[in-house]
Amino acid sequence: MHKIFVFILLVFSLICFSGSHLGNTLPIEEADKKWGEKPFNIKKFKEGSIKDRSSMVVDMIKSKIYLGKDSDIIYQELGSGSGFFISDHIPTYLLERGGKRENPTWQLVFDIDSKGKIIGLYIQENGSELDAGLFKTFLQSLKKAANEKLSK
Repeated sequence: MHKIFVFILLVFSLICFSGSHLGNTLPIEEADKKWGEKPFNIKKFKEGSIKDRSSMVVDMIKSKIYLGKDSDIIYQELGSGSGFFISDHIPTYLLERGGKRENPTWQLVFDIDSKGKIIGLYIQENGSELDAGLFKTFLQSLKKAANEKLSK
């Protein structure tokens, strides 16, 4: 009985842990259809509206201008973040305000490695990482409980 429980738990965990830590993301092609693709301009992004930012995000991501750079440069060049993703230390900028599941709030998230280097830029549905994160935490708790039970 214990072996079946552990097997099911491990398979379920593998399926869930293979998902993105970002939650729901918007593919670059969809962002292009939604907001267009104006040339990225640091000054306009920093001083512009949400609409200005969203119109430049596709070009920014495609250009890979920030990949490999220190994350400190983001706030210097683009100003204070306007979104939120798990921590205040992850730069995020709102691209579209929503409010309902049918019309979500989208934000640009800079993915940062343990050394503070930017390893990716993503358009993420604000708050969707919480659903994935809570579920993963729940599965980790189940796995820990199963391992403790098996070791007795």
